[in-house]
Amino acid sequence: MAFTYSGRSLVPLFIALIAVLSVSTQDIAVDTHAQNVILAGDANGLPQIAHVTKSVVGEITGHVFAAAPSQAALEAHLPKSKMRVCALNPDAFSKEMAERLEQCPSEPFSYGSLVGEFEAAQSVETVFKQTFGLDKHTQLSIAYWRAGAPGHHSRAF
Repeated sequence: MAFTYSGRSLVPLFIALIAVLSVSTQDIAVDTHAQNVILAGDANGLPQIAHVTKSVVGEITGHVFAAAPSQAALEAHLPKSKMRVCALNPDAFSKEMAERLEQCPSEPFSYGSLVGEFEAAQSVETVFKQTFGLDKHTQLSIAYWRAGAPGHHSRAF
């Protein structure tokens, strides 16, 4: 049996999917005493943001940037926390995310995470490292899809 789509092999996609599923959001942990974290994501990142926010509710501060149709919809989707929540237009999320991060106050952040499109993940990882001084132990940028690639998209609400 051949696994193809539009003449392209789906085997690399299956391998990547297995790798992604083996690292569930339950395995992504933030120090419960962490302060001033940045959590960002498009529709693919919302489960991770909700899990991290819920697991350290009441103790974590910082910023949440997420693709959502409205501020109210995003706030309803996430557990209550002390984090500042900002909904970004889903159609512009990948292009605007790095710019929004650079506008954050230059206070120290102890952790940063982005789950989203490939280009956004790369540009945000650069901001995490260069602007906020986060390293491979204190930041995580995961690309779940790539704009322009067949079958790749992000949808939630």
